[in-house]
Amino acid sequence: MPPTPIPESIRFFGLVTEFRRWLTRNGKRERELWVGFYKQAARKTGITYTGAVDQALSSAGSTVYK
Repeated sequence: MPPTPIPESIRFFGLVTEFRRWLTRNGKRERELWVGFYKQAARKTGITYTGAVDQALSSAGSTVYK
């Protein structure tokens, strides 16, 4: 089971392309990334869990935890 993140370390991405860009630039040097998701009732929008998993799995060397 993965450890619990520190709230300040959670990143929220507005678009899947932003997440993909982060993975391209940082994926090989960063050890982990905690991605935040907004609830459907929230007024904020961001990437979906499915979109994040699709991008992470297509990025080489990623480990995805549910």
